[in-house]
Amino acid sequence: VRRRLAGLQEWFDTAGVPFDDAPIHEAGGFDEASGRWATRALLDEHDVTALLCTSDTMALAALEEMESRGLRAPADISVIGFDDAPASAARGLTTIRQPLHRKGELAADMLGRLLAGETDVPCVEFSTDLLVRATTGPPARDFVRCTRRHLVILFTCIFTRINREGAACRRSSAC
Repeated sequence: VRRRLAGLQEWFDTAGVPFDDAPIHEAGGFDEASGRWATRALLDEHDVTALLCTSDTMALAALEEMESRGLRAPADISVIGFDDAPASAARGLTTIRQPLHRKGELAADMLGRLLAGETDVPCVEFSTDLLVRATTGPPARDFVRCTRRHLVILFTCIFTRINREGAACRRSSAC
């Protein structure tokens, strides 16, 4: 989670937006109940146009909490997850894909090496891909507060940077 937040802060810095202005709620877990609780807290305390979740489980829970309030993604609030879990495609969740299979293989290999007494097990970073699906889009309402603007700038920055790197970018006017 720390690395995901560090990446998020990097995007804010790239966009020239103070990271401290964005509301962040730590859910205390990666399960559905934690995701709904964090979403409830964010929506009760802030007027946002986007929710950036640290896992697809959290993002899917956010969508459920939004729907219980009569809010829709992306018409009211954009939602993005992280992982590309199997359930995310069925819900049309925009997500950051990481190679879960490969990650599991390497984790098992590293565990085996550690259990065998090796102490020099390298840290591995995986490349990721943005999968734009149905839960993100431009904000449907005017910006009223800085926080709302900052969250949308982050999305514009992500889409612009990915487009510059040659990836398909279909849902942002920034592309």
